[in-house]
Amino acid sequence: MKKSNRRWIIGLIILCVAGGLAFLSAPLGNHLKRGSTYSRSPDGYGAWYQFMREQGQPVERWQKPPERLDQLESKITLLRVGSQLSPYGQGDIPPDWLAAGNVLVELGIKTPVTDAPFTTLHPTASGDVKIETRRRFAVKKAAAATPLLQDDYGVIVRRKKVDNGQHIEVITPHLAANAYQSESGNFNYLKSLVTEPGLPIYVDEFMHGYQDEETLASAGNRSWIDYLARTPWRAVLIQGMMVGLVLLWGLNRRLGAPAWLKVPEMDHSRIYMGALSAVLMRAGSTEFVIELLQQAEQRYLQRQLGLGDELLELDNFAVLWEQSTGHPAADLIRVLGLTPQRLSDRELANWLAQIQDLRAKVGLQKS
Repeated sequence: MKKSNRRWIIGLIILCVAGGLAFLSAPLGNHLKRGSTYSRSPDGYGAWYQFMREQGQPVERWQKPPERLDQLESKITLLRVGSQLSPYGQGDIPPDWLAAGNVLVELGIKTPVTDAPFTTLHPTASGDVKIETRRRFAVKKAAAATPLLQDDYGVIVRRKKVDNGQHIEVITPHLAANAYQSESGNFNYLKSLVTEPGLPIYVDEFMHGYQDEETLASAGNRSWIDYLARTPWRAVLIQGMMVGLVLLWGLNRRLGAPAWLKVPEMDHSRIYMGALSAVLMRAGSTEFVIELLQQAEQRYLQRQLGLGDELLELDNFAVLWEQSTGHPAADLIRVLGLTPQRLSDRELANWLAQIQDLRAKVGLQKS
């Protein structure tokens, strides 16, 4: 093998390793965000959270560890949407907290697969509820578990008494996910589950990786032993092995003097953006375009107002926007809070014109 070719082979190996690491690490972050009210992906709950606010139902986001639930002065209803199916039980929720009179509504309980059709429709007082899973709880005659929604194949939603508290279990984590925005019965049914106890409603966002400032500050004071205990050693080991193989390959082969080939300069970013735009236009994927532009434009407007690059909560940013520019916060929320959806070319052009109008308002304020 020629020495001039060995450098290219090593470079290709490094690129393959880097691509593999990116592929292996990316799903971990996305997987954790499934079921989060901050997520606008099909398996997120951002649309249901907005629906509850529009219905006048205050919903708070819980961003502390479960063991701090005892610090709340009042009883609450805690909604937990699993990022994946979890076994029976209440997970890491303190049993004493639940038994004291609180309510836990848990979506995404791992149950056996039955002969039920994958897609079923169930009439309820809140409207027709669409369920897409073959899993069901077994029907058991026990006072501890009361079926709330069931069919001929088993129980879909059940309630268990835990002393003075309640534990409501739902077989699917997608009961009111963003993908079911057209199913009003699903949104209303989940609303009825969390509002029926008549307690303040909280959504667990800590399980999706979100932490408030107090929790982040306390996490910063953890010992190095605690840090090592939380480190995903399997991922570190795989990455270390890949890097070690690349180093062994390089150290055991002499590369010789580098010879740089002159290649014409190309604007790869422009080429990539042009190709991606053509694909998105052909596929009509305006949802993806809207979601990316919303984040990019909010970050741009924040920088123009001196608020930094880290994305703020849209409601908080809208308040700061109104204070800085004098323009109504509703104008900002209407544009940047638009739920990603499929738009016609004309509708998309109108939405982009509204974004340009926001930029112009920032420019007038700075001048």
